[in-house]
Amino acid sequence: MREEADGSRGGLPVVSLDRSIASPMVAEAREAMEKTLDTLAGRDLLDSGAAGREAAGMIDACTQSFTTYFECDGALFFPGAGPGCVRSTGLYGLRSGRPRVIASPMESAPVVEALRDLASAGCVIETVPVGSSGRIDPAALESVITDETCLVTVELASPESAVMQPVSLLSEIAHRHGAMLHTDLSAAVSRIGLSLGELGADTASVSGCALGGPAGFEALLVSGGVPEQLFFDMMPTVLSMDMPSILGADAALARLTRTIGNVSTSLRRMGAWIIRSLRREGLDFLVVGGDGDLLPGAMLLRLGGPAPPERLHERLEMEGFSLPCPRSARRTAWLSLLGLDGESPERYLGLFPGADTPVVDLERALGAIVSWCGTAQASPSPASRTDES
Repeated sequence: MREEADGSRGGLPVVSLDRSIASPMVAEAREAMEKTLDTLAGRDLLDSGAAGREAAGMIDACTQSFTTYFECDGALFFPGAGPGCVRSTGLYGLRSGRPRVIASPMESAPVVEALRDLASAGCVIETVPVGSSGRIDPAALESVITDETCLVTVELASPESAVMQPVSLLSEIAHRHGAMLHTDLSAAVSRIGLSLGELGADTASVSGCALGGPAGFEALLVSGGVPEQLFFDMMPTVLSMDMPSILGADAALARLTRTIGNVSTSLRRMGAWIIRSLRREGLDFLVVGGDGDLLPGAMLLRLGGPAPPERLHERLEMEGFSLPCPRSARRTAWLSLLGLDGESPERYLGLFPGADTPVVDLERALGAIVSWCGTAQASPSPASRTDES
């Protein structure tokens, strides 16, 4: 269906059920960016003038905001912070006689590229397997890690299925072997409060669009356990900063600080309500990875029935709902990794609403799903039962 200039489709407002990573830019972020576009954009922090000193002061304030919220010891702001950290840590380990790097099997494309660079430089790249739920068993990491491992890198949560990894347990194993752990917080940061200390991670990255700030911004969060030389290796070589993006991300974080408690509570209730509603309507489904921790309010459903629903995603989009792409390379790879049928993309339905998604729109979406699936039953099959809590 044709999308209008105002974002609507055929006169219907677009309702996003695809908040897996990116969130709409909040008004506070937009306002902060607009204020700096003409005055501080691209100021060189080496500038000894008043503008350079002002920019440096703002960077310090933003750093304080990020270290306070995420309970870490340092923060750097530059594009590609996550893969840059992985690359720097791997090279540091290579120079230190610890050339092994362990990664989860579903890292982002930029991190995969960084791992390829490390392999070319002489690092040994290993993959830790996941179980049928998509989670890494800590015992599996224990079986592959050695005292020559310098880094373990794993996303905190999957943007495909909302499955969360046991990062705190994985961190303990990494530290016992003298390795560091890096994690990407982007899929989780808008749904739960996060502390680098509680996760046990040495470094973590988070994107601006995940915070409700600008795309292109990325923060690298650093704990006090990172060696000083490695910290300097991670720093960007160019000190001309994108001040509008940094201040926009800082404003988005300030809003998140005020709202994350209520947001997490609302999303947990919303997720439980979605499951109850679909069961009440007799829809046959199961939640992929639903035997453990999932991001609140987010899920990937495997729809039952003898055949996948025909054109379900297209029909929902025609009704004005924006959904995670059913045929994305990452989802297909994720399903294949779990031994599921990635050749039937219509059988898998991702639901990633935001806390601000109107209930009336969710009700309309769930009604359409039940109607078009054509698999309504008096009660769901035993295989579709999952934990509602």
